[in-house]
Amino acid sequence: MKSTKQYDVAALVRDSDKGAQIASQYPAIRLVYGDLDSSDVLEEEAKKADIVLHCANADHVVAAEALIEGLAAHASDRPGYIIHTSGTGILLFADLERRTFGEASTKIYNDWDGVGEVTSIPDFAPHRNVDKIILASGSKNVKSAIVSPPTIYGKGRGPGNQRSHQLPELSR
Repeated sequence: MKSTKQYDVAALVRDSDKGAQIASQYPAIRLVYGDLDSSDVLEEEAKKADIVLHCANADHVVAAEALIEGLAAHASDRPGYIIHTSGTGILLFADLERRTFGEASTKIYNDWDGVGEVTSIPDFAPHRNVDKIILASGSKNVKSAIVSPPTIYGKGRGPGNQRSHQLPELSR
């Protein structure tokens, strides 16, 4: 995203120090200051956006609700789109139920032909509370997609935090 000639891109940043790091590498991005609890800011920015890429926190209810409310304000002939990152932890519900951590499973989830199964997992599954908010957004004229990447590791290439959160937590 060094150049955004085709798109206007805005990014939420928490403070001016983080903003300066982003601006130094991505000068064409418009910085919006706030955090995931800044629901008014998130809602207003989502109203302006055609597409929202929400990848800051898979479990933050306030942010998800504010983004959906902003996108829902779009006219019916110009729906808003949200791409939300969840996590493959949503598929741990069977292990949580059976307490079979680390045991191999032959279960295969198919998010194309079996999307109904993937989108109707039990409410106690990790990330499920926010995933349900995203899934329900279709009734509000919002088009949505949920992406569930597996564990992310390695040194980050962007400005600011370049350390994985997951692996250090797993190794504790």
